[in-house]
Amino acid sequence: MPVCQNKTQGEIIVNPQPLKINLDTPTDWPIFFATLLVGVGSILITLLVGWLSSVNQRTQIESSIATFRHKWIEDLRESVSRFIALGAKIHYEQQINPNFLVSEKLNDIFSELMQTQAYILLMLDRKKAYTDELSNFMDEVVNGLRKNSEEDFLKNSESFANKASDVLELGWQDIKRDLKNRSLWR
Repeated sequence: MPVCQNKTQGEIIVNPQPLKINLDTPTDWPIFFATLLVGVGSILITLLVGWLSSVNQRTQIESSIATFRHKWIEDLRESVSRFIALGAKIHYEQQINPNFLVSEKLNDIFSELMQTQAYILLMLDRKKAYTDELSNFMDEVVNGLRKNSEEDFLKNSESFANKASDVLELGWQDIKRDLKNRSLWR
């Protein structure tokens, strides 16, 4: 079967005049307000997410600071107790052996005592008054050991321990202040 094809010819006429179309439609107010609401909502949600991220970051920083302070307190407590224990060991050895200050065994213990003293001093802020007080008490403990004076050693060790306890309490107060100030609405 033969196929029949219809062909039409058309002509395009180009008019040099601009085409003007006037549409008269009413404003679709529900769509307008819905679009406005979505836009404002997006801006508000973006601002809220930014604010929450900022608060979360600040809380994480404060938590990290509290963690560092806690570690510092633990290290200082351990070092103070080590210093006192080494001093007590030297003092005890002196009591049972009057020649202990000239013995070879003293060198190792005294070296540890000096290392612990240096570690404690390095942990403290040189600008704080308690640093000088702790340093003086540690020097007095060492001097009491050199004199082999039981009274000086006990008095100076107790003074050092009490002052160290005060410094540890200040650190603990700082931690509590850091954690207490964590508020979402600051």
